[in-house]
Amino acid sequence: MATDSPISFVHHLNGVLIPHSTVTILGKVKPDPDRFGINFGIDNKNTCFHFNVRFKESKSIVCNNMKDNVYGNEEIKSDFSPFSPGKTFKIDIECMEDCFKVSVDDMYLLTFNARMKPLKDINYINIWGDIEFSGCLITQK
Repeated sequence: MATDSPISFVHHLNGVLIPHSTVTILGKVKPDPDRFGINFGIDNKNTCFHFNVRFKESKSIVCNNMKDNVYGNEEIKSDFSPFSPGKTFKIDIECMEDCFKVSVDDMYLLTFNARMKPLKDINYINIWGDIEFSGCLITQK
């Protein structure tokens, strides 16, 4: 069934991210998920922020970056995950000049220190994996 397939949605930014921009992503975790993620990318070889929610391997949240097609060291940011199979979620990612601050359902979850800068170089957001995607909104302060 097509509804069981992992999604992949790309939102092109065209330089709209500035410090204190917030990216809000709405969705629902599928009933039997493996993983889903959000990538803030420069191009297909460089990702500033890789946010990866894992259900089956380790039930954790892993953050990373990729430079010249090589991932950096994984940062396991949470042994606790606010995400559950079949449940809706709202992820807010505040983009700072030196970090990404992530909240889920209005509760602070983690901070990932940016290894690649500046924000204006981020060209797209890719949302992928075992979720039903409802929407993406970018607000600027």
